[in-house]
Amino acid sequence: MTVNVSQVGGGAGERNVTLSLGGVNRTQTVPLEPNETVTVSFENVTADLTPGEYNLTVSAGEDSLTGTVLVSVTVGSNDPATDTDGDGLLDDLDGNGAFSIFDVQAFFNSFQSPVIQDNPSLFDFDGSADGKITIFDVQSLFTRLAG
Repeated sequence: MTVNVSQVGGGAGERNVTLSLGGVNRTQTVPLEPNETVTVSFENVTADLTPGEYNLTVSAGEDSLTGTVLVSVTVGSNDPATDTDGDGLLDDLDGNGAFSIFDVQAFFNSFQSPVIQDNPSLFDFDGSADGKITIFDVQSLFTRLAG
């Protein structure tokens, strides 16, 4: 995530730029000359966040900006995976808005990927709550589809 910070008037000096997201504050100190604008980069700010919407604040001195950030899981397509039945599990893995055999296939192809293994609470279809996603979760997702 990047933000542009400007020194409008005043003398040269350092400015603390703080990004607040998901209950974590990250601060960088940047040198600024009068009438200078610098780009400040914050890397991997969403890496430890579970999917959802988060409030974001970027502040430098007395100035601040607020907004929201949407963190989503993408598996097998460019569209975010969704929960089609409200149980908290992402059964629409291809993100097309419907649960189908193609979602089971996408899950089978990628259940060992970091994006799924790092978010076990979103893919625990076998209900084991052991923090591991296995072929049994794939089987359980298929069973849900077969009804």
